[in-house]
Amino acid sequence: MTSYIFFLLLMGVTALLSAWLPPSLKKSPLSLPMICVGLGLLAAFAPVGWRPPVPGQDDVLIEKVTELCVLFSLAGAGLGLERELGWAQWRLPRRLIFVTMPLTILALTALGHAWLGLPMASALLLAAVLSPTDPVLASDVQVEGPASQESEHTTRFALTAEAGLNDGLAFPFTVAAIALAAHGGQWGGWLGEWFLVDVLYRIIAAGLIGCALGALIARVSFEYVECAGKLAIAFVSVGFTLVTYACCEVVHAYGFLGVFVAALMVRRSYRHHRSQEDIHELAAQFEHIMMGLILLVFGAMVGHGILGALSWQGGVFALVAIFVVRPLAGWLGLLGQQELAGVHRIPASFLGIRGIGSFYYLAYATHKQEFMHPEVLWAIASATVLLSIVAHGASATYLVGRYGKG
Repeated sequence: MTSYIFFLLLMGVTALLSAWLPPSLKKSPLSLPMICVGLGLLAAFAPVGWRPPVPGQDDVLIEKVTELCVLFSLAGAGLGLERELGWAQWRLPRRLIFVTMPLTILALTALGHAWLGLPMASALLLAAVLSPTDPVLASDVQVEGPASQESEHTTRFALTAEAGLNDGLAFPFTVAAIALAAHGGQWGGWLGEWFLVDVLYRIIAAGLIGCALGALIARVSFEYVECAGKLAIAFVSVGFTLVTYACCEVVHAYGFLGVFVAALMVRRSYRHHRSQEDIHELAAQFEHIMMGLILLVFGAMVGHGILGALSWQGGVFALVAIFVVRPLAGWLGLLGQQELAGVHRIPASFLGIRGIGSFYYLAYATHKQEFMHPEVLWAIASATVLLSIVAHGASATYLVGRYGKG
């Protein structure tokens, strides 16, 4: 069997598992990501000469493939949210974004610099890529769609909205790490431009473009052009995602944030249109297939030694990031919020799942700028994601069911 045929076989198996397994795994400690990583690990030892991408050599490939997966995950997250837009209604994700995420970045940057001995730029980059809750791997704790009874589940709403927003809002910190590395670790001379352009302009522009295109495409699709059949609806879900992202990137706005906002607008325009469920379902299915394939390849990367540069200090860093920093930052971020009081804060605090978005940001940054010890960054990020897949995958259903608030 040639390596090409073997890869086609892996793609086919992934597609079938993505269709077959999710319903049967709902109450199981196993998850689709865990199974895909395990299969990829086994595939690494197949005697066919196939090799997965190598960080440092295939950064552009890793960046582009993970980029597409995150895009469709963000679209699915936005299409599944029922809650009205508003300051009060979105207080929980707002606290997770503006309190929990900065606290996480600050703590992980300090830990990476002091504990691991990384240069400040590398420490900041590692913190930035590991701070967002991943919209892809967090699907087990997100709302399941417009028609789901869990669409207004408070815990699931908080985690879904957080995952949708913070993959775009973590980008400024990744850009800051790139700028810091480019300026030799010096903080002066670029912070003002970074704040005005990379924080204010790119976030505001993404929000405006997402609102405008989401509303426009929804109106054309649901009012002026009757999209009949699931094939046409599939084109709508793919189309608004790619068009919004491309338009944001043309004006250097954050495309991830723009896509999530556009999805929110598509969902809120013609809320009761019969095609809303189909659009969400097709976006979710496309995301599942891509997620399965990427995680299968990630498992093969683990088998081929991506963790080779991981020291015991890096392993401790991953454990602390998952079991200490995020839960504590999440708990602090939700203090005073009566919607999730007491033990109801546990799932939203702990289930800050790391995943494919982390690979995208790391590949993006290392492609744009040279960082010291990139192999160490990849090893620690991979170990953290692997730990998150196992720990969060095994506990998510129990924690949301036991302590989550509907």
